[in-house]
Amino acid sequence: MARRPSTPIGVVIGTIAVLLVFVVFLLVFKDLNQKLWVQGMVGLILALIIAVILFSVVQSQIHVRGAALWGGVLGISGAALFYLLLLPRIKPFIFPAHSISGYVFYKTNGPQDPLIAVQGVTAVVPATGQKSAPTDATGSFIIGNVYEDASDLLFQHAGNTYPAKTSDHKDGRYAIIPQRPTEPPQTRRPVEVKWELVKTYKCDLMAEKGYVAAAGYQLTANLPRNEVEVGRNAKKLHVKASLAKEFGDLTQPNDLEPRTSNDFDESGDVPGRVLGWEWPDINLDRPNVKIALCVNRRKVDKVAGPDNFLTLYWYGVMR
Repeated sequence: MARRPSTPIGVVIGTIAVLLVFVVFLLVFKDLNQKLWVQGMVGLILALIIAVILFSVVQSQIHVRGAALWGGVLGISGAALFYLLLLPRIKPFIFPAHSISGYVFYKTNGPQDPLIAVQGVTAVVPATGQKSAPTDATGSFIIGNVYEDASDLLFQHAGNTYPAKTSDHKDGRYAIIPQRPTEPPQTRRPVEVKWELVKTYKCDLMAEKGYVAAAGYQLTANLPRNEVEVGRNAKKLHVKASLAKEFGDLTQPNDLEPRTSNDFDESGDVPGRVLGWEWPDINLDRPNVKIALCVNRRKVDKVAGPDNFLTLYWYGVMR
């Protein structure tokens, strides 16, 4: 077997030295070593050094035909294994990781306004895709094991994404989520028209609950919007009817005109005492509304008359 010419040791050492000097240069400067492209380049250079060493060993020490080819295959394979398997394990020692943390709040109108924490926000490092767990009731988030000097963050909440820079929030307080809309105080006003007893209206008698009679009542009224509601373009019409306990229980709300209402209830409503209707999109300033309900009563209950119902209505922009 013919001995293949050896690769000059000085060339190999020189190549490795130049590459190592470049790696040290990139590692020394913090502004550089926290950039992803620098970290990728350092990994490639280290892999290249592995390839050069393996190729040189095979080229100079193995005396067979095709030694250069085998050296190239071994060098590339060794470099690939180093880059894929070993480098991720030693990366934390080469590039110390850090964490990004803070608190997410709703936007404020001025520095004097109190900060209100936002729950359920996910912070994301866009360059790496790393995410935090959703914020808790304090608005706290943390992203661990971040290698990059992540100056850009994305905050995901309720289907929306809000960008922010860490340099603009050095105190860790991110008041970036728009305030949730709130319903202005409504002017609830009485419906002046009285309920009418309709003997032909079919009501379900719930005898299993101890009721002995059921009667149907109907209300037909014109319910105009006031100036404030017109100005706010409030289109959600709400109607609520209540009845004192001595007259039995309200059941079976129904809409006769327009037939597009939803059952409407609020926190604190007592079943049987209050019924509510909501029309989500009323475009008329003075719509006509026709609704019906039933009153189930026991033996001790009185028969309700037109003056025993309290009916209120108002227009809003939210539920």
